[in-house]
Amino acid sequence: MTEEPKNSRYSRRVDVHYHAVFKTPSDTIEGTVTQISEGGVLFVSHKPVDINTKGVFALRVFSNEADVVVEGEIIYRLKEREGRDTLAYGARFVALDARQKEDIARVLRYSAVRERYAPKPPNPKAD
Repeated sequence: MTEEPKNSRYSRRVDVHYHAVFKTPSDTIEGTVTQISEGGVLFVSHKPVDINTKGVFALRVFSNEADVVVEGEIIYRLKEREGRDTLAYGARFVALDARQKEDIARVLRYSAVRERYAPKPPNPKAD
């Protein structure tokens, strides 16, 4: 009998595409956040990042507002999500205050609604 893998995630992930910068004490790494949840992000970049690196994420979400800024830590590399020239990292948020938690909740609400109302590509006509 085989054991089914357990999903240990506490919050739902939302697929997104937001420009992001991960600032560490020694570097600034530009990339894209492709998933976000209450607990963290999936960050894709062209530059390698060491596991356990702590820094600050600045996400460009709302066009006429300041970036959403939260502290985070790279906790794993996700090789299955990488492309030829990109590296994918899972990061968790750390030390969030009440305002940052509300910012993340707002991003999640916006992202869910945006996905629902985004224009769909036209269906090809059947012959």
